[in-house]
Parts: sequence; structure tokens; C-alpha cells
Amino acid sequence: MAEKKVNIKMIALAALIGLVVAMVAAPWVYRVTSQLDLTKAFIFRKVFNRVFLVSEILVFLAFWKKLGIEIPYKVYYKRQHIKNEFGSWFLVAIITIALMTVIQYCAGFRGYHSPYSCQVRLNFFQYLADFKQLRSICFSQIDILFNQRFWDFKHFQPKSWDYFFIKGVEAFFSAFVVAFKEETIFRGLLFTSFKTRFRSRYSALFTSLIFASLHIFSLDHFLKSIKVAQANFVGTDPLAGFYHMALFLKPICDWQVVIPGFIGLFVCSLMLCGLTMKTGSLWPAIATHCGWVFTIKVTGRIWPYDKEAAAATGLQWLLGEKFVATGVLGWIIVIIETAYVVGLLGYSVYLSLKYVCSKMSIDSCYKMADFFGNLSYHLGLKKRAIAIDNIRHAFPEKDEREVRRIAKASFRNLARVAIGVLIMPRLLKRVPSGFECMHVDRVSKAHAMGDGGIVYFTAHYGNWESQSWTSTLLGGDFTAVGRPFRNKLIYRDIAAIRVKIGLKLVSKKDALRPLIRALRKGGEIGLVADQYAGKGGVPTVFMGRVCSTTGAAAALARMTHCPIVPAFCRELPDHHFQAYVYEPFFVAETDDAEKDIREATQRAMSCLEQEIRRAPENYLWAHRKWRKSYTKLHPEFKEQ
Repeated sequence: MAEKKVNIKMIALAALIGLVVAMVAAPWVYRVTSQLDLTKAFIFRKVFNRVFLVSEILVFLAFWKKLGIEIPYKVYYKRQHIKNEFGSWFLVAIITIALMTVIQYCAGFRGYHSPYSCQVRLNFFQYLADFKQLRSICFSQIDILFNQRFWDFKHFQPKSWDYFFIKGVEAFFSAFVVAFKEETIFRGLLFTSFKTRFRSRYSALFTSLIFASLHIFSLDHFLKSIKVAQANFVGTDPLAGFYHMALFLKPICDWQVVIPGFIGLFVCSLMLCGLTMKTGSLWPAIATHCGWVFTIKVTGRIWPYDKEAAAATGLQWLLGEKFVATGVLGWIIVIIETAYVVGLLGYSVYLSLKYVCSKMSIDSCYKMADFFGNLSYHLGLKKRAIAIDNIRHAFPEKDEREVRRIAKASFRNLARVAIGVLIMPRLLKRVPSGFECMHVDRVSKAHAMGDGGIVYFTAHYGNWESQSWTSTLLGGDFTAVGRPFRNKLIYRDIAAIRVKIGLKLVSKKDALRPLIRALRKGGEIGLVADQYAGKGGVPTVFMGRVCSTTGAAAALARMTHCPIVPAFCRELPDHHFQAYVYEPFFVAETDDAEKDIREATQRAMSCLEQEIRRAPENYLWAHRKWRKSYTKLHPEFKEQ
């Protein structure tokens, strides 16, 4: 079904109508609010902002069908993304703004809002040239900080702590409401609408232009004209809304002030668009936006921005104004975060590593892989614990020292597979002299058994990337199922390397039809089918425990009447490779298809278990293949 394209011109017209409605209605709403005890303290500017928001929402709701807008809320608001990603991106946002605020404080842009503030003000840029003086001031600053602010609790009464807590909670909920509202509008509505007509990159640019153009009016520079005129501003005048907009637009001609803020807001929006594209959810963007607003609110109360002190330093162009994204340093920090989000940072590291490997010998590359493998074993505490626990259950007869040796070797093997991808063209030059295929006659036997096609069942064992060489060496037409990485730039480069060796790649998401077509033409397909397949997977007994395994290989073989061939490849000394091919077999075709697929999958997993027991250090033990929640779903399968 073709994606419905939205009417961009109608969206622009609806936004303009909402603005006109707000300008007309705001004075009348102000007349009402000024008479109510709850809202009589609201100045006209705040009333206008809220009326504008409500007007836009009502106009868009009125023309919703004509605009053709459809927000994929079921995708964007998945609860699992709140648990997995909200906290981490919220923390990243807090660190970003806090870092900039601390730098501004050290440069003299901000003062400490407390009667017990330090007597010595540290100006980082003033004392940078004299390191000794800088060091002495730092230590005196820290000493005063601990003695006067933290350890002297008599100055802080319980009421003060309650006040800080309440204000913090208020700041968080206020920031969350702002972030949820704006991300729904800009990333959920506008960005999604633009993507129906333009490429994602252009949609992100257009959305960011609108985001920056609207948010720039919230900077102090634009509020200056309104604040000055606010004393003589008659909110009940019928034309007050139009006067209000004229005052807003008056400072826009001052480009030296406008451009820095516009660039900072534009870059921030690009990051949020990239985050939405990468995760397929709005929650990470909401978390980041919420963290920014929350930290700005909190730090503004603790370290208020000192305009006179900032102007005296002449460094506003570098460190920004009250909103930290308006300075060059703020741009750089957000650009680095954007590069990480869209994958440019990881891609740069990948290209650098690829270049280094191209200048090193194969032996040196594998020594570097062993180093990274050992490092990941010691630093990856969670993955290491999973690997050790899995090995203990699989080999209860082995002592603790041997279990840890196997786990460490497994991490090294994973690093070798990764490095092997980078140097794959050089490894292929050693084929076939450096490649050995055990029981290669079973491949010919499998071709003769069925209609010509073969379903290879392999796993994350040994060097699974080189498993495809078995087929290409024999001149086979091999199609592999690839799971795209989160970093699309890296995946595109690796996919190009795989294609060069004769592979045909299909995405895991849309793999069914291409695989069936390849098998019916007598081709060969490969499935890495050993990982956890979710609660709907096929129950199998593997290494003595019940686990979930995908039945895709067996289902495809049964559908196309092709045999399954379990095959696994491992690395030998001197960087040679050995592929071991097991006996091919057909999937039964009885009336009970579910039972047929389960039995065939169990037989393939038994071959994998046999291979693992030959060399357990070659298996990827850090994966959570066995899960208690799945075991409870299938009590009929007894663990050995």
C-alpha cells in the first residue's frame, strides 16, 4: 500500500490561519483572565503564547482530513522505548547543558545564587596562562566549596531542602510537558509529514528550519522589545495581538545576534530528527529535549546568567548567552552528539580502524583483535556474566578456571570475526589454499536430493562470516540473510565487501520472497539461526536446556522441498579456516507442520551442539539464548 502524501501547502496555510486567530482572540482572552484570581497575574505575552498554541491545535483538528496527516503513534510511543532509552538520553542531555553551564561559570558568565557564595571568583580564561596561579585558585575554590556549601549544614534548614526538591519536581514536569508537546508537533507531525514527500535528510532540514525559526523568538533578544513596552502595553486593545507580533519581529534585523541562536537551535533540531530516525521512536527525542529544558531551568536558578559580566569578557560568541546553544562551543558539542546519533562518529572510527588494518600484516591485525577481545571481556561486566553463566550450565563438569578461559576466548573470537570482516579481501587471496572444507561431498549430495536448492543452517560459531565461502568456493549461487546494523553507514560498507566475494544479500525484514525465489531456482541460502527467537520461537533442547530458536530454516526447507545442511566454519592455526558440513536432511511433511518444523530445528541444533563440544571457545556465549521466562512457557520439555 502506497504511503499517503500530505498536503504541505495546506499545512502552511493552516499554521497561518492559527496565527491570525490567535492575534484576534488573544486580547479578548486577556480580558477574561485579568478578571480571574487564578490568572490575573499573567501578563499579555504569556496569554498570547497559550492562545496561539490552542489556536493552532484547533485549526489542525478542523482540517485534519484535508491535510492528510497521519502520525504513527503506535510506533512512536512504544512503551518499551521509555524503559530502554528514556533515562540514558535524559542523562546525556543533562550532562551536555551542565558541562556548558560549568564552563560559563568558570568564565565569569554566571554567579552563584546563594548568600554563602565563594569569595574568590575563578575566571578560567584569565588565569589560563599562569598554571600555578590557576592551580592555587582551584584548590582554594574547592576548599571554600566544601567548607561553606556542603559541610556547613546549619545554613540549610529542612525547609530549604523541601523547597529545592519541590522546585526540581516542578521543573521536571514543566520540562516534560514542553518536550512532549514540541516533539509531537515537530518530530511527530512535521517531520513525519515531510517524509511522505521528501527524503529523510531533506525532511530533517525542513523541520529544523521551522523549529529554529519559531524557537529563536523565545531568546532574550526578541523578548527585549516586548518587555520594554510591557509597562505601557494595553492587552485589552483589540489590535494588541498584532502589536505583539510586530514587537516580536522588530529585533530580527539584528543578524549578529539572530544568526548564532538560529544555528544552535537548528543543530539541536537536526540531532532530535536524527534520534527519531535512528530509534523509530519519539521517546529518546522527548527525553533529550526534556533534559535540556530541565537543566536550563535548574542551573538558571542556581547560577543565574550575568549579562554584564558576560559582555565584559567578550566571549559570548564562544560560550553563548543564557541559552548555551547560541555559542560556538555549544554548536560543537551538539554537532558531536549529532554525529554520534546519525552514525558519522562510529563510521569515522570504523574507517580509521579499517585504514589501520590495511597497513598492518594479518598477524598484527589478529593480535590487535585479541587485545580488543581481552579488553571487552574485562570491561563488559554484564556480557561477561552472561557468558560465564551460560558456560557453567552447558559444561557443569568444568572447573571455574576453565569456564573463565572459555569465556575469555569467546570474546577474542568475536573480535577476530569483526577484524576478519575488515581484512576479508586480503583473506580471500589465501583461498583456497587457506580454506579447508570437511565432507564437501555432502554439498553435492544435498543438491542431488532435492530440486537443486539448499538451506544452510549455521550459527554464531567460529568465523560465521567466512561460512559463505563454502558455497562461493564451489561455484554456488549463495544468498545470505543480513541483519542491518543500527549504523547504516557501516553496514553499507560491509555489505559492499560481502557482495564483492559473490554473495547476494537480502534484508532480514523482507527476506521471505527473495529466499523462496532463490531456492526454487536451485540456489543456496544461509541462515544464522541460533539466537533467541522470542516467545514465539520453536522450543528446542540445546546444551541441556530449553530455549527458543527460529524455525525459519526448517519452514523454508519444508515449503520448497529442499534439504537442510548444517555447516559451521572455525579458524585454525595460521589463520586458516575449516568448514565442517553435516549430513543433509529433509523436513518431514506430515499433517502436523508445527511438529515437523520443531523436529527439524531440533536436529539442526543438535548438530550445532556437537560442533560446540568440539571447540566451545568458538561459540558466542555472551548472548542470552536461555531465558527463564521462555522455560516456564514450555514445561513439557524436560531439561537434561
